[in-house]
Amino acid sequence: MSNCGPKGFKKLKHKGYEFDDVDLLLIAMLRDHVLSVELCWSDPNNREYSGCYRVRDYQVKFNRNDDQYAGYACARSVGKTERQKGRGFSHFFRRISENLLITAPELLHLMPLVDAIEDRIEACRLLRECLKKDKSGATGFTHMPFGAEFWDGTKIIARIPQRDGRGVKGQHQPDLMIEEAQDYPDAGWVEIHETVMKDRPDFTYHFYGVHRGARGGGFSQRTQGGQFKVHTLTAIQRQGWGMDEKQSAIETYGGESSPDFRRNILGEPGAASSPIFVTARLMACIDQNRDSDYNTSVFRSIRLRWEDVARDGLPIEDLLDLPGVKYQYTVSGADLGLTNSPTVISVFAEMKYKAHGEKASRDRLALIRMFTLERFTTPQIRAAIRHLYNWNRKTQGIGLDITGLGFPIFQELQEDEKAPDQDMVQAVRGWKFNEKIPVGIDPSKITDGKDPFGNRVGEDNQVMMTVIEATTRYLREWVDTGYLLLPFDREIVNDLLAENVQRIRAASQVSGSRKPNAFHILDSFRMAALAAKLNEEVVQDRTSVPILDQWA
Repeated sequence: MSNCGPKGFKKLKHKGYEFDDVDLLLIAMLRDHVLSVELCWSDPNNREYSGCYRVRDYQVKFNRNDDQYAGYACARSVGKTERQKGRGFSHFFRRISENLLITAPELLHLMPLVDAIEDRIEACRLLRECLKKDKSGATGFTHMPFGAEFWDGTKIIARIPQRDGRGVKGQHQPDLMIEEAQDYPDAGWVEIHETVMKDRPDFTYHFYGVHRGARGGGFSQRTQGGQFKVHTLTAIQRQGWGMDEKQSAIETYGGESSPDFRRNILGEPGAASSPIFVTARLMACIDQNRDSDYNTSVFRSIRLRWEDVARDGLPIEDLLDLPGVKYQYTVSGADLGLTNSPTVISVFAEMKYKAHGEKASRDRLALIRMFTLERFTTPQIRAAIRHLYNWNRKTQGIGLDITGLGFPIFQELQEDEKAPDQDMVQAVRGWKFNEKIPVGIDPSKITDGKDPFGNRVGEDNQVMMTVIEATTRYLREWVDTGYLLLPFDREIVNDLLAENVQRIRAASQVSGSRKPNAFHILDSFRMAALAAKLNEEVVQDRTSVPILDQWA
């Protein structure tokens, strides 16, 4: 196989090179979806195997499956993406001058996968030497969204369907992979079916996803229709699963019989659920140009671990890289946590922004910083919040989710002798997710002292609503109006899209101060929205928007 590449191919073709048993064995290994990645990939964290990459035992059969019509409706974090990366990597060894089509609902879903495939190809000299390169500067890769071309004409092609499915029209390939199929649009399912070359005896039409509980969509139809052989892996099978993780999942999803537990842990459809955010509207709030000034310079996501900070001996204030720009309007939210739950602090600032297709710029509330603090002490967390307040004292407010272990942190912050003045105490507010706050409604919707859903309304046209319900409502207003501006960050989007009405209702009825170890980013957003809302004109702004029908 030292003869791979353009020069080696000529030697093979014109000089009659013959493969011996070692060559044939190597070819067989490279064509195998398990052996190829174990042979060519590395994993520096796998010290047990000296940095070699290893496919987990429970994933071996899963990875080697070559059914023509196959669906992978599994639990979360069980290796679906790793399988897709492996199939993309080994495609060159399995096909000659034929293509693999990779598609996903949105660019945000597609890019992490194809970026990982590109990184794996670049890291392997054998494949890197086979990329189609020339003196004009071609690297073998194209981007936006993605393509990889090899010297023998074999290609990997990535496409997004767009709303009407036209993004995948005209593609005719023997191999197809659909990422995040549970969110794939119906128009895309219609068009993608004809892209697969079914006259080939070895074609593969595979989709990957996690049940969302929705009924009637393309993903649900194919997992239950019988044409596709559906494979399921549960979270219980993955390495490291134990009683502690199981108990954490039970608390997060509200019990073993809850729909979210059945979907995310057992890989089952679960009951139907209603997502909070419309995917198309949320995607409209994302700057999908990864090279934009906002994505590359304005927004930064910083993850800090206590072990690293303690080793360097630096104060937390020196590690929080806040912008040097003084924004006129900023608002922040934080989900406070200790030990297993991180503290997530999100900082928003209003800025002028011109989206693609818009004629003029307009005011948008942009996420400019997201700090994730793991295993920090309460004095360090308080110091981080004080530093955030001092960075811009014109801030509209800092909202804290103080459910559970966050409550004593908030109490100490209010009484801390280092607090600069009383203004900070008034600017930094804290709420528990199940406490009730007043929410205004449109007076014209009130009948016999009740709102349209039967909630009793006070004399000031106020309805009491739990914090988790009210803050979700405020945040959805930002999304639906396009006021919110978010970066090209899949972790953020996944946190927002995973929330649903049923879980919020269940969480709002929980008594006590226990809180699931989940949705930390979303909870920090909620607190920022509530901090912003409480500083608005109460009557003017709170009586103009009716309560959302989702709480009926």
